[in-house]
Amino acid sequence: LPASKSPKLNPEGGSCAMLSARQPLFHYLYSEHKALRNARIVVMGDSHIRNLFSGFIVSTRNQEYLAEGHTDKNIKAHGIILHYRLWVDKEGTPRDSLEYIFVGDDGESPEGIAAKEMETECKGLHRCIIVVYVWGARMATQLKSLGFVKQANPTMIVWAMSNYAGNRVLTPKYIKDMGVELHGISSLRTAVFYHWVWGNATPKKFNDIQDIFSIMNGTKIVDPQSGEIVASPRGGQGGTVNNSSSSRALFPIQSHYIGQDSIINALNKYGEEGVLQIRNTWHTLCQLHDTYPNRKWKVLAFDECTSLCEKTAVRSILTLGFSDVLRAEAAAAH
Repeated sequence: LPASKSPKLNPEGGSCAMLSARQPLFHYLYSEHKALRNARIVVMGDSHIRNLFSGFIVSTRNQEYLAEGHTDKNIKAHGIILHYRLWVDKEGTPRDSLEYIFVGDDGESPEGIAAKEMETECKGLHRCIIVVYVWGARMATQLKSLGFVKQANPTMIVWAMSNYAGNRVLTPKYIKDMGVELHGISSLRTAVFYHWVWGNATPKKFNDIQDIFSIMNGTKIVDPQSGEIVASPRGGQGGTVNNSSSSRALFPIQSHYIGQDSIINALNKYGEEGVLQIRNTWHTLCQLHDTYPNRKWKVLAFDECTSLCEKTAVRSILTLGFSDVLRAEAAAAH
């Protein structure tokens, strides 16, 4: 981003109204709080939540229109990491970069490549925010990716399990493993389940998601003897019998559930345009369609490609999630 685009914002607005609808990540890049200006956000799920990841980029770049294409299924099979970084260089100029990370020539996984990059790319920088997207369309794929999620040291995770779940419910293994592993990430302060509620994702049991949240924040545990999910004997101060944390007692990981239908319905209610793409693409973004073998791209759209749903969701998620981060800092200070 050129220096001329550096926003003139009050970096600590103190209210949702002060969080710019445009370029919301800039609000936090210029924060006085290290936990915000050096935040790491992991976004994980299928193409619906990849739309959300794109929302982080277009809102930061103040880009009005967006269409997004699907990656080849053979590439997806080996994993995909999309890596977005926003930082202020040593001369004071804000910059950003977007990188697609696929399996390496030597067979190294995208997660392995990304983890190495993330170890060093913000070193020496006072302000550096990373948003990384992990392709995880199925429950087993997401669980396999949790090792990378832990390595990424996220401040926030935003994820979903949508159409690929197939059976429309979350399996006991997924619920338990996801809750336990998220609880064990010491850097994590907030988690958002961003739910695509149509197709095979409906009627996804809300209780399943709630159980993940409860294990994650320590109000429930997975009993090591029976393997059942039960109330925590510590009254919400530990995650599992074998994995507790004093910091969790001060401020457990906060959880939020956002249904995409609530955002779309609200935007429609107020007459906003550009939120009805699902009538054509079954996504909230316009879709780039490759008309193989002609190799020409065609945009599938029902309405203007404004990405308004994604931008609205990003603003909501950042407001909720980073408020949690500040409350966690305050709890630790006392």
